[in-house]
Amino acid sequence: MDAIDFTWIEIAADFQKDMDLLGWNLPAHYFSEGPQSLEHLIRDLLHTHPQQVREICYRLGISEWRLSDILVQKDKHLLASEITQLIIDRCRDRIQLRKLFS
Repeated sequence: MDAIDFTWIEIAADFQKDMDLLGWNLPAHYFSEGPQSLEHLIRDLLHTHPQQVREICYRLGISEWRLSDILVQKDKHLLASEITQLIIDRCRDRIQLRKLFS
């Protein structure tokens, strides 16, 4: 399947939908800063509620072994950025699949 480019707004809306289903209910403008706002959220959650990071990744359908691979790396400063990229990639895949079958 060829990759299609999606706007940050589409990606953020896809992620926001799953967050709302989990009861996180962030304001709609929370992600207006771009991918950095998602990375900031992930970084905060890794420090305060790491289980919630696993929960959202599970909800999005991100492979547990890919997430575990990232979580055991030695450079902890890159965790948020790598998990954010996993989330963005997965949201893109989900949007693409929905468009393909709609």
